[in-house]
Order: sequence, then structure tokens, then C-alpha cells
Amino acid sequence: MKFALDALNFFKKTDTKLLRNLSDKILIDGFIEKNNELINLSIVVHSLSKICEKDYYKKDGVYWKTFVDKIQANLEEVASDKAQVIILEKIIVELDNHFGRYKNNVLHRSKIRKGSTLYAWGVSLTLASQMVKIPEIELMKQIGRTKIVDEEAQIKTISERLKDAEEIL
Repeated sequence: MKFALDALNFFKKTDTKLLRNLSDKILIDGFIEKNNELINLSIVVHSLSKICEKDYYKKDGVYWKTFVDKIQANLEEVASDKAQVIILEKIIVELDNHFGRYKNNVLHRSKIRKGSTLYAWGVSLTLASQMVKIPEIELMKQIGRTKIVDEEAQIKTISERLKDAEEIL
């Protein structure tokens, strides 16, 4: 699967900014192609960026090394289409269960964040929640905490929106 090797390289470098940007790029492709595996990979990559930010995950050196080895091996397998992204999701959930710091694990929070991003890009709330496999109410709570409406500085006219839509098709 495309993007998995990029994710692996950025993860090795622990470059959180590149991981987040890659996550958004994967999310766009996943939405356009209607590919759930790409959407799930986007969520995993976002989770990896959040994990790389947190030092407490790295304090248990032995467990961290095992985690990194598993992620690297499975990203390589996903890249060569020998494995599914769900294996990566399970590895991330295991990491969070090991440290037990939050009620909702980092993967769950990444699903909410990516669903919120889809919604901000104009996807309906229902479709966004279905794509990231999160209940609508959880997305609504996240959306209520953000200022998505304020992100766009200028308002487009109907003719500009129509032109944008025609360019996509």
C-alpha cells in the first residue's frame, strides 16, 4: 500500500510534523478513492505522530524497542500488501494498554481527530463518522470544541463553489 514506506521513514526519524502532514494526505486519497484501508492508515499515522510526541512511552526502553520493531515490520508488510492496517491498530492499542494513561487510547482519539478533519473539509457528519468508525456524538463533541467554521478566512460565492466542484469532477 502506498504511503506506508513514507510513514515508516518519518516514524524512524520521529518527525511528528511530517507524520501529521502525511496523515492528512493519506486521508484525502482514502476519501477520494473510497478506500477504508487508506483512511485507517491515516489514523494510524496520526496516532504514531502523537506517540512520538510523548516521552513517557519511551521510558520503558525494552517495551518501546519492541513496539518500534513491531511497527516497522508491520509497516513494511503493509507497504508490500502482505498485511492489513488493523494489525498496526492492535499494536498501538497494546502500547496504550501497557501504559494505561488514558480512558480513550491514542488510536481512538486519532479517529475522532480525523473524522473532525473530514467534517471540516465538507464531508457530512454521518459519512465522516462512518468512515472513521466513530459514533456521531463523539465527533459532535470534538467539533463543538473546535473552531472549524472560523478556519476559512473568506466566503466563496455560489458561482465560485460551482466552479470548484466542476474542477473536481
